[in-house]
Amino acid sequence: MIDKGQVMKILYHVVDLYNKQEEESRISKEPGTKLVGENAVLDSLGLVNFILTLESELKENFASEISLTDENIISDQDGPFQSIDNLADYIVNKLNEVI
Repeated sequence: MIDKGQVMKILYHVVDLYNKQEEESRISKEPGTKLVGENAVLDSLGLVNFILTLESELKENFASEISLTDENIISDQDGPFQSIDNLADYIVNKLNEVI
């Protein structure tokens, strides 16, 4: 069973990778950091890059594929991309469904 600590570690690694590439819009490594919506740090291209890198890291670490590119979850005002913490919870649930 996958736990949230494992997923947060991967999420923060992806944040580090993103921050190395982006000089101007850096993501804070805080559970409450907003990824989409008002006052979010990611623009649409940044979000796509972040998601693709995250999906790749998840596949590498858990040998399981989950898709995070569903438009409904990305645009949902209360959805998983509202914060790093929400995203971690969502990923844990999805991974535990497929493993």
